[in-house]
Amino acid sequence: MEPLNLTVYNEFIHERQNEFVGKIYPDGIHEAIAAYMRQQPGLQVRTATLDMPEHGLSEEVLASTDVLMWWGHAAHNEVSDEIVDRIQMRVLDG
Repeated sequence: MEPLNLTVYNEFIHERQNEFVGKIYPDGIHEAIAAYMRQQPGLQVRTATLDMPEHGLSEEVLASTDVLMWWGHAAHNEVSDEIVDRIQMRVLDG
């Protein structure tokens, strides 16, 4: 059985701008989630953040993603429209 490919997306803004939040999630909430999920059998887990090229969500990454977990609340407006369209098309494609 092939692993389920999980991509965990996070803006990774709040953790770097708010000292309190940064102490709770020094590597970002995406890494906290990914670390737990990597312990689960049958999962291949990667992370993506807003500051990565193409927000870490290249066509190749999305094509090999079965499940996308999205965490965002501070910078939705900074997500490129091109990437939003790419994600929408991937979801619609199944």
